[in-house]
Amino acid sequence: MNIHPLFVHFPIALLSFYALMEICRFIRINRSPHWFHAKAFVLIAGAASAFLTLETGETAASLLRKPELRALVRAHSN
Repeated sequence: MNIHPLFVHFPIALLSFYALMEICRFIRINRSPHWFHAKAFVLIAGAASAFLTLETGETAASLLRKPELRALVRAHSN
């Protein structure tokens, strides 16, 4: 079973949300002691989910049985 598509959107969403958190630097929010920890959590979760996405993609590629699809998978990974 290919679970790679289930993981693909998590790093995109989390890292995009982290970028928005960095861009939206409101003075009132930055004073909160929890703001740094919330940003750190989102960044670490995004990086971890990117790693899991990569691993599930590599696993799916290694389980591929049709040799004519290998070029397509190579293009997708690039």
